Amino acid sequence: MRKIYLLAMLFVLGSTAFGQIIINEVLYDPSNNALDGDANGDGVYDQEADAFIEFVNAGTTYVDMSGYEIWDDTTGGSLRFTFPAGTVIAPKGVVVVFGGGTPTGYFGNALVLVDTAVDGMSLNNTGEVIIIKDATGKPVLSFDSDALSNNPNESYTRNPDFTGEFEQHGTNTSRLFSPGLTVDSMPFAREIHLQGVIDFTTPAAGSTGKAIHLRADSAISDLSNYGIGVANNGGGTDGREFNLPAISVAAGEDVLVVRDSAAMAAYMVECFAEFEHIIVDTTEVISQNGDDAIELFLGLNVIDTYGDANVDGTGMPWEYSDSWAYLTDTGWYTATPECTDSSENMYYASCRYPICKDVNVSSITVQGKDGVSSISTKAGTLQMEAIVTPKYAVDTTYTWSVDDTQIATIDNNGMLTAAGNGTVKVTATAKDGSGTSGSADVTITNQESSVVDVDHNLVIYPNPANDFIRIHSTTPVSGVVFMNISGQEVLNVSSDFEKIDLSSLKPGVYYANVVLGGDIAHVRLVKQ
Repeated sequence: MRKIYLLAMLFVLGSTAFGQIIINEVLYDPSNNALDGDANGDGVYDQEADAFIEFVNAGTTYVDMSGYEIWDDTTGGSLRFTFPAGTVIAPKGVVVVFGGGTPTGYFGNALVLVDTAVDGMSLNNTGEVIIIKDATGKPVLSFDSDALSNNPNESYTRNPDFTGEFEQHGTNTSRLFSPGLTVDSMPFAREIHLQGVIDFTTPAAGSTGKAIHLRADSAISDLSNYGIGVANNGGGTDGREFNLPAISVAAGEDVLVVRDSAAMAAYMVECFAEFEHIIVDTTEVISQNGDDAIELFLGLNVIDTYGDANVDGTGMPWEYSDSWAYLTDTGWYTATPECTDSSENMYYASCRYPICKDVNVSSITVQGKDGVSSISTKAGTLQMEAIVTPKYAVDTTYTWSVDDTQIATIDNNGMLTAAGNGTVKVTATAKDGSGTSGSADVTITNQESSVVDVDHNLVIYPNPANDFIRIHSTTPVSGVVFMNISGQEVLNVSSDFEKIDLSSLKPGVYYANVVLGGDIAHVRLVKQ
């Protein structure tokens, strides 16, 4: 069931959980062969900058690593790096600390931090035990490089990740390191990501069409560890501005953060129900104008971004003014700017949001033109009308039928023709496969003279027939219309009534409506 949250709350970090954080990979001896040792991907080999330590959260709860310290426990020991405030690691999440440089490689879903000190982390090949202390100064982890000190020119990594023993990275792979990635170079799991960025033009106007779409990659026990920031007009990050609520979210569920849930529901109509969680921003943070980058935070660190926080998006490929952007299997797709302008709802826009599925006909209302529900003239007609809901259904076409062709027939355009006295049910059925239909009763009177009368001495033979029939009558025949049992016209003959060719008709039961002066005679005919 979809849940809606009105949110104006404080950010609460996950609590520290000792024993959950483990060292999963360490590179303290990068290769100095050209760029073989360029672990941070910045295009420069540097013995200190390319060194790194990869930490993973092996537990099932969030860990706040704010204030954790990395110590070089050589003689006397030295503090090398302190984790900044707001460093939160999700269950099965990963953080990589590089010794320096500007990491620009692919690090999967990892949080990447850099030691900006002049000496970096100064990780030594031998004679060193790396000590990790928590925010209280208590040692919680260690790594002894002496135990693995044969100048490997590559990292040491657990294989398998999380639980395996350390081995040189190239032992079972073709790579020398994989910061932020598993030993086989796959991204570690993440909990949630930016799925869509929305700036619809809704009839309600204002900021009512602004929203952020998130999708859970795995189960989330506490969404409040995450937040959103809007980097306006290329002015750089404004940090974490909007805090998500303390709710659980199942894997695969969609979360929509909106300014106005009622206006968004009216605009997205059926596809609004595709979101399992609706979070209403009462703080007016969700204010993007289509040229602003969007940042997703875990703790106080950015873990996902759409656009560039340092660039005004106007005219850029990622601009989504009065439009939207959506993450596909091959990357972000941005719809044409202004494509939602002047649209009553999403299904009338020229750029339907991808989560919005095709809609079938839900109801059909049938009536005679101008509300007329009777025919009182001999062989009279009535134009029938069908009103299909919703009007934006993927296929709004329908077929016509009547329940008794002895009383009336109807053509493909909904023209009903009286044939006999009584009440006929007229039905329109959707052609989209939904089975939706609607009906109306039409009362027909004053058709008595249309009954076959002995005065006409009408004879149709043979009956059952093969490919030909003959018609004789004391009253001149001016036309014969053949209908199938569904009331559809299949053959119309206006001359040569003494021998009528039926070879075009399939075997079955038909009704011959024979026009005799001012009367219409109805004869049941079987073709063999």
